[in-house]
Amino acid sequence: MKLSINGENKKVIYLSYTGMLEPLGASQVLNYLKGLASEYSFWLLSLEKLEDLENVDAVEALKRELKDKNISWYPLPYLAGGKNYLKNFQQLYSLTQKYIDEEQISYLHCRSYMPATIAWLLKKRGKKINYLFDTRGFWFDEKADVGEWKKSGLSYKLAKVIEKTLYNNAIAIVMLSQKSVDLINDGSLFKGSEKLKNVYFIPTCTDLERFSPAFNKVNKPIKIGYIGTAIGWYNFEKTAELLQLIKKEVHYELEIYNGGQHQFIKETLLKYGFEDNEYSLKKVGFNEIPEKMRQLDLSVFFIHPFFSKNASAATKFGELMASGVPILTNKNVGDHQYFVEHYGTGKILDINKLNTYNYTKIIMDLKSSIVVSNCRKLADDVFSLYKGVGSYSKLYKEFFE
Repeated sequence: MKLSINGENKKVIYLSYTGMLEPLGASQVLNYLKGLASEYSFWLLSLEKLEDLENVDAVEALKRELKDKNISWYPLPYLAGGKNYLKNFQQLYSLTQKYIDEEQISYLHCRSYMPATIAWLLKKRGKKINYLFDTRGFWFDEKADVGEWKKSGLSYKLAKVIEKTLYNNAIAIVMLSQKSVDLINDGSLFKGSEKLKNVYFIPTCTDLERFSPAFNKVNKPIKIGYIGTAIGWYNFEKTAELLQLIKKEVHYELEIYNGGQHQFIKETLLKYGFEDNEYSLKKVGFNEIPEKMRQLDLSVFFIHPFFSKNASAATKFGELMASGVPILTNKNVGDHQYFVEHYGTGKILDINKLNTYNYTKIIMDLKSSIVVSNCRKLADDVFSLYKGVGSYSKLYKEFFE
């Protein structure tokens, strides 16, 4: 049944700092909007990397595809570098204001902090709008955790005042982990956050039709995989140490799928005793990842366990679970530990005590059809795109009325 005003779908502006031509935008924005577009008409405004916009055919093809699904997409050029932050902000702000006025749109879905700031400013300046704040994490605390800001400094303190304002003025708030909801509810995010009553948990979801298990794999030796970025929040140094320790006990093939840090990966692995001929390091396309992933027996990754990472959910976590691939990872990152231990889909390791584990036993215990089924059940229960769309639909019907 369509929700409508005067026979038309309700209108929503969706603001994204992430580009739709990037894999993350395709999986974590477009998949949701396509599921919601039968009931809502979307004006999708996003910042796109200049090199992506140069592929005019791809841009126009995506515009046509989305238009057919009731989504009008307006890509804006993302200008790299901190000095261009205000320019990116201004062009997104101006276009948002334009469509609020021209199309008389009252509802904004804001993916991350910059879009939410735009919505709050427009609201403060008299626009009759309500915005859903889809946070994607504790962004200001991320900046402090990586050392960009000092928690005792003015920038961080001002940012936390802005954060409190964005949360308090949002009609609803979406978090990626239940752990982050709990931290908000106990007042750990900012003073007074425990008073918020409109905070909801929706994880990064996975298209279970694209990602599926390969049962009865017979990989001899077993295949261990590392997928995605190796820098930033990811601690590849500790991952290399883990792989070295496993190598001492278990014969395995190492498959690494990474876009742009090959030299860093090679140098780090060499430091831990891996020659180039002992692993495969490739860049693979978005459409190739599901098949590559499902052929793995095990995947490994570590994320720096900062406070801000309690609000994170690695996209590849859900994809690996949907593919039936157990993981070795660390605690204090979103809900990873709870899901791994509750469903039996891997092993949580102490990154400071990696030399204390029996990896032969761990891998033997994880290499079973039962564990593959556990992974898929977790994906079905928690990370299903269908359920994610349903969760957003429920919020839209409750708040975008």
